[in-house]
Amino acid sequence: MGYVILNTVVSAHRRGGRSIREDGDTVAEERISENAAHVTAYGSAAMAYFGDAVFELLVRRRLIETGISDAGKLNRLAAEYVRAGAQSKAMGRIEGCLSELELAEYKRGRNASGLKVPKSARAVEYRRATGLEVLFAGLFLRGEYDRIDELFGIAFPPGGDGTDGSEPDGDNSSNKI
Repeated sequence: MGYVILNTVVSAHRRGGRSIREDGDTVAEERISENAAHVTAYGSAAMAYFGDAVFELLVRRRLIETGISDAGKLNRLAAEYVRAGAQSKAMGRIEGCLSELELAEYKRGRNASGLKVPKSARAVEYRRATGLEVLFAGLFLRGEYDRIDELFGIAFPPGGDGTDGSEPDGDNSSNKI
């Protein structure tokens, strides 16, 4: 099964003026180019903030698809995906797959000034994670939902995402399900 953004989010986004063709499979090219200029109007911090929400939806959908119903367990597993270290490693898995525009968006986030690195992360991990969030925000705002799903699937391949007892970053040393 392909990873497609939650229908309710896509529907709400469509109502916001960023539509998808009638067949639901292909993003209208004119909307992508129209939205590309719109995306650059937002600052890096705002894009990372929005990208964090997009990423969180992807993670939560992935986890509920595993069949786990315990909210506490779902929250613990989700926390592993959204850690800067896990996102940094995920970025390493998709970096070679990015277009020039996508790579520029990632670098825009990674190189943003004024980032306050939490104690739980190294600066390089936090910067790469911020770049990942900006990338996913840009893709979402341009309506490139299939691309979001494709990159998320590469970043966190099924089976290596916590569903088999491993953590999203491949560390199998703790928190087995």
